[in-house]
Amino acid sequence: MQETCSTRRKGRGRTAAPAVAAAAAALVAAVVVVVVEAAPTDRHPATNLQAYCDLDPDVRPPHPTTLRDMRWIHFPKTGTSFGTCLAHYTCPGLDPNAYPNRAESPNGNYMQYFAETYMNSSTCDGVVNLRESHGHTPLREREIAAGGIVGMFRDPRHRDYSGWLVHGRRGESPLHPEQLSDYVHLHRACQMRMLLGFECNRVDSVSELAVQISRQDVEYALALLDSKFAFVGLTEFWRESICLFHAMFGGDITPHEMANVRPGASVRVRVRPRPSDIDTAADAHDWELYQHAASIFVSRLRKYGIRVPPALAILVA
Repeated sequence: MQETCSTRRKGRGRTAAPAVAAAAAALVAAVVVVVVEAAPTDRHPATNLQAYCDLDPDVRPPHPTTLRDMRWIHFPKTGTSFGTCLAHYTCPGLDPNAYPNRAESPNGNYMQYFAETYMNSSTCDGVVNLRESHGHTPLREREIAAGGIVGMFRDPRHRDYSGWLVHGRRGESPLHPEQLSDYVHLHRACQMRMLLGFECNRVDSVSELAVQISRQDVEYALALLDSKFAFVGLTEFWRESICLFHAMFGGDITPHEMANVRPGASVRVRVRPRPSDIDTAADAHDWELYQHAASIFVSRLRKYGIRVPPALAILVA
């Protein structure tokens, strides 16, 4: 039996359909809600934006405001490296050259090991609270209410392809079919499902991925980006994303924030088919979500005086 986004799931359930409908209507009607209730900054304005970022000298950006409470939603295959940025922002006492890395992280759990080992009272000043420093946990209702959500979004063609390279092309199980088209069909709408409270890939059976997403669910998810996300970045435009985060919230950029500290298989492996072989219609919900995220991202880049790359301008034209 297929589940819909309005049904309750064991252990991870969302509210019943009437409550979802009411919440969706409220969010869609309230897209003008202030994104962040910002207090006076306790993170100094970044002193090294010019060294890393392509700034527009004709724009006078707003003063940065400290993001005191944030919830990182980490969609799989969208950039573990964003955790480096969030870790240093949360814990300014960290060595600037410290970052989650393969050499000292057992079992490949980069962020978990780094957070448990280095993010403590000796490095964190308590000004910023980071919820979910690691893992791929879907949003919960109480977290949506709290706001302050931050995340990187990725073109679903590249995100799906990266997942297929790691898990699918070897045809390891029914959850990871060998054919790229089958893999995309099974794992489509990962990013949107996580916004709606459903797992992306931490499932035990194919049936758990069979989630029907209604137009109402789509509108609800898009409205979340408008009203509950403090920060929206794009994996494909990494440098601009890191620059925007620090322009908005302060704190200096540390050396490894611009680096891909956990390169995926798409960086290491060159095989056919390629991401360009995936049609956007094959993952239509995540494509619409990505386009909406991109429009928000571009608007904020311009507001904070960071030049918009031509390829990104074309995407949102």
